[in-house]
Amino acid sequence: EAEALTELLGHGDTGQGPGIVDSLDVEPGYEAALGAALGDDLEAPENAKAAIHWTALQPLDENPALPGKARPLADYVRGPAALARRLAQVGVVEKGGAGLQHKLRIGQRLVARDGAMWRWDGFTVSAGAPTAGLSGGRRDDAGAETEDDQVALTPERRAELTERVRADARLGEDDRGRLLDRLSAPFVPRRLVERLETGGPAASQADTDADAGAAGSEGG
Repeated sequence: EAEALTELLGHGDTGQGPGIVDSLDVEPGYEAALGAALGDDLEAPENAKAAIHWTALQPLDENPALPGKARPLADYVRGPAALARRLAQVGVVEKGGAGLQHKLRIGQRLVARDGAMWRWDGFTVSAGAPTAGLSGGRRDDAGAETEDDQVALTPERRAELTERVRADARLGEDDRGRLLDRLSAPFVPRRLVERLETGGPAASQADTDADAGAAGSEGG
């Protein structure tokens, strides 16, 4: 697994730029709601040359009101203008999403912090269900999977993993910094999480890379 750490630390290079998810600043605790609201759309870049991409449009003259006490997802997620229309028409509810579903206007949806989602046309996702954009992995132009599943971490789990990285004496400062940056993102590769939790190759790969570099220097 010579490139394991590199793969775990990033999305991989598709040649079309990073997904728009990498440009988002998500309030802690709302990652699952964001995943439920946008799904696979989070993986599309803003690169207009990509076959699938986001385009920034002018704001609507009037946004239909969200039902009940739902607050727009835009209150909890900050990102590019290309997402403004979508974030304005996704409502976040603390409870009662199913009871408000029939009041949604065309294109609207409701989400909860646990990942449940109710869409205007009746489509419903229960809390805990795999989210398309986070559980399917990114695919290249040929349809082959090119990266790990992405998961949304609870604040408690994120803090625990962050502390493990900070306390791991085997990591060099550069690798530690890269791992910490990756853990601070809204979504984290599932394989990275699993390896950190087991103390496996994700933590020890830095030693392997360092040994290989030292061997190369001695050989030169």
